[in-house]
Amino acid sequence: MRAAAAPRKSNLPVEVLRPDAGPQREERNFCKENMSKIKNAKKSPPAGAPKPATKPADYGKVPKYLRERQEELAEEQREIQRLAEIDVDCPAGMRLLPEGERQSMLRTLEANKEKAANEIAKLPFVIDTVGLRRRKQAMENKVKEIDDAIRVFSRKKVYVEM
Repeated sequence: MRAAAAPRKSNLPVEVLRPDAGPQREERNFCKENMSKIKNAKKSPPAGAPKPATKPADYGKVPKYLRERQEELAEEQREIQRLAEIDVDCPAGMRLLPEGERQSMLRTLEANKEKAANEIAKLPFVIDTVGLRRRKQAMENKVKEIDDAIRVFSRKKVYVEM
């Protein structure tokens, strides 16, 4: 009897028997990669250390209750200013004439007075008719009115009707 025969090798080439496992991978050194990751990583705070405080979204803004209080104070200030501007001496239904308006009115009155005085100077020296007398009297009355108006507008405070 024959002893059990040893298994026979196949006649196929080695490449066919052991197929190619695919492209060869490049060799990586995982130890070096891990060490470089550790060196480049940010250090985290140690365990148990307090976290850094974060600022709230409205950090640095004035709170609503303070803004409201500031508005109240500003309103009170405006009211005080308005009351201070009201002239106690001003009669009812009148207002204080602004300084610029008063000055322009004075200049206009002075110019009108000058014109009226020139008109009187142009009249004849001897006035013998009734028409000329009336005309001279009217011009003199006009000069008196202008003088009165100049006296009124020369005051520091002039009140006019609203």
